[in-house]
Amino acid sequence: MFCFMTKSEISFFTALYGGDYSENVKFGQLVKDFMEDVSDTMGLILGDPYILVTDYHFPFRYFYSHGIQTFQTETFDEYLELVYAGMYSILEGAENSGDTWMNVHYFTVRLLKLFPDMTIDFMESVIDYVNQTKDADHKFFYDGEKIGLQKNHNMELFIANKVTGLLKEPSCSTSDFQYEPSDHLCDEQNEAIDAVMKTDFSILTGGPGTGKTTTINYILSEYRKQYERKEIVLLAPTGKAAKRMDVCTGGEYMPTTIHYLALKEHFNHDNENPDIIDFCVIDEGSMIPLDIFYELMRYVRIKKLLIVGDIDQLESVSCGDILHDLIDLHVPTKRLLENHRSGDAIVENARKIKMGFLNLHTSESFKIYEASDDEIGDLVLSEYDRDTTMVLCPTREMTRQMNQRIKSFLYPDSDPRYYTCGDRVLFTRNNRKKGYVNGDTGTVETILADGMHVEVDSEESHNADSTVSVRGKMFDDVELGYALTIHKSQGSEYDKVVLCIPKGTGRLFSRNLLYTAVTRARNEVVIIGSIEDLKKIIAKNPRRRQTFLKSFSETEQIA
Repeated sequence: MFCFMTKSEISFFTALYGGDYSENVKFGQLVKDFMEDVSDTMGLILGDPYILVTDYHFPFRYFYSHGIQTFQTETFDEYLELVYAGMYSILEGAENSGDTWMNVHYFTVRLLKLFPDMTIDFMESVIDYVNQTKDADHKFFYDGEKIGLQKNHNMELFIANKVTGLLKEPSCSTSDFQYEPSDHLCDEQNEAIDAVMKTDFSILTGGPGTGKTTTINYILSEYRKQYERKEIVLLAPTGKAAKRMDVCTGGEYMPTTIHYLALKEHFNHDNENPDIIDFCVIDEGSMIPLDIFYELMRYVRIKKLLIVGDIDQLESVSCGDILHDLIDLHVPTKRLLENHRSGDAIVENARKIKMGFLNLHTSESFKIYEASDDEIGDLVLSEYDRDTTMVLCPTREMTRQMNQRIKSFLYPDSDPRYYTCGDRVLFTRNNRKKGYVNGDTGTVETILADGMHVEVDSEESHNADSTVSVRGKMFDDVELGYALTIHKSQGSEYDKVVLCIPKGTGRLFSRNLLYTAVTRARNEVVIIGSIEDLKKIIAKNPRRRQTFLKSFSETEQIA
């Protein structure tokens, strides 16, 4: 395993946390980011030790179990800060699960585990203290039933008001649109095109094989034909999804990320008189994070907006449930249901998984192998083809282990600590200047004395020169890419997907996680692992995220 921490960093945080975390990759990255961001680390921690939790996302449980012994709370204000950090960490945990608020009862149950003597009255006093002393990013929302971070409530309230206002506007930027239904499309696709073009804010959703991409291309073609002087902008939540959108739409529109456009409009233009986009299409709508959609609604002026996505796929990695919530807010929605890939076992089984049916159909293109945890690795290798296969795992730790297993299988004489010529790699951050974005994959072509050359996969290169020179800190942006977590795979497609389901991971999987993994495959799916856990995953009803935006749609109390 690669170690992120220097000896001095290990010593510092071992003293603070009472343990050696040098082999914990996630903890190591937190340490590295903190050390790089703060020049006087000791001074900052002595001044406000709890900032590690509230601003740098260190786990409160580690800090509380040992750090409190180092930094005794000598005053009442210090104790309030300690409780505040504990409360903040619980809400951040809810955020990491996708929720923007928690039920107060469940929140207090969690809080009592940290502070057994806590009372509701004292908790409310801490909330008052926090809301009077902290900045906007650290205040709490609390109404007696829900508790969350105020910043999330504010963003979702803004979105709700903005969307409600847009839907009340009577004008349509394409009210004179004329469409002659195409014989090459089914009735529901033709109806979707006509409906989308006759409203200024709409959603198009559908599963695999329902023709979303074909429908989008017809919409773009018809719009450009009838409104040739108007601007079309294509967006996606991630750089990887934007590049795939570029390929699917013929490379004519240069899609970018929502965040990139919003920041550009925010900083490069007069907010009182911003550029106005005539027609904007956002793909992979299920992946849109709350804060990114808020930026779009706040800083970008769009005459006509279409959001496209599969409502049964995974939600965004960060909190929020934008696609579902917009539908609940009565944004006009067209659903494509007709399957244009009849007989395709992947599409048929994806539909069964979505409906909770256990009788998956096996075939040459959809295989299921019962295997113990010890057998999974060997079966993965027997199914692996480096030119076509992506291995998907439920956890980062299993992904790391599987990457090393495949690397050792392909290059038995290689040193696992270093990259090897031919290694498949994954870029985990955006660096457009250097020619890659988060989610791009490539192959190590050359090993240099101070780095390596990576050939970015042809469909994914963002420069004319698809070779990236990886040196110095750029190594932090790269990891082995033979296996990915399912979350990392979202927005991508592969010829063949091998999915690992170890025993006991039924509690980690959700039905939409399984559905997302299966629908990453173009031609073949192989599921290897516990059949019992596979059935538990399919039988488990999906859970809607708890969001303020959903609450607004239910109560219609938007102000």
